[in-house]
Amino acid sequence: MGHNEVGVIGDFKKTLRDVAQGKNRHFDEFPLGSQDRLTLADDLWVTYDNFAIVESKWSQDQLASERKKLSRVRALCEALMVDPKMADLHARCHRIAWKQKPSNRLITLEYRKAVCGSICPDTCKGLDCTKGALTVDDFAEAFFGEPPQHCIPAVDFQSYVKWLTQVVAGAKRDITVLARAKDGRYTISEEKSLQELSDLLPKRPAVHPVREFELWRSYVRNAVAAM
Repeated sequence: MGHNEVGVIGDFKKTLRDVAQGKNRHFDEFPLGSQDRLTLADDLWVTYDNFAIVESKWSQDQLASERKKLSRVRALCEALMVDPKMADLHARCHRIAWKQKPSNRLITLEYRKAVCGSICPDTCKGLDCTKGALTVDDFAEAFFGEPPQHCIPAVDFQSYVKWLTQVVAGAKRDITVLARAKDGRYTISEEKSLQELSDLLPKRPAVHPVREFELWRSYVRNAVAAM
């Protein structure tokens, strides 16, 4: 089989959907189409109104193919180096995914660590690019956890995407996706802005304050352990 990138990302999405169903959590995904040139990503992954933006590759060998976008990649890597706020949002939502050989495990990592770390290492001083890779199974556990991880709320995500398109494309661009809707008994596909999409998405169920504190404390412990 050739480089079936679509098949790999399809398996990622199927796994996320299965885990979401098992945890009774919301999940949806929205391909970006040709807007990948503006965002260095192929898809949005969404749980309630929390967003991740993800580039996909056939295997780890294909990560180097991002070099074909060198001017845009370097622009992002250099901008992240001097903007701590956006670097934080990037680390929390912008990822790249691939099939690891020879294990065939599905792996995901922060885009900056995987791509900038190999193509523009001079922009990653002080950043440990050897840590943070997750299997899709571990990613899903965190993505559908409380609070959701590896994704950010819609308001923050819209700010990140405006900044991202400014850096990559030279001007802030509006990103749109196709979302299903109903016109009477007929299913239609409508173009939606990120804000319109956010308005349509279900909101996270409320968590009891005591339970929320316990989950937050567990999240902090795990985050510290991973540093």
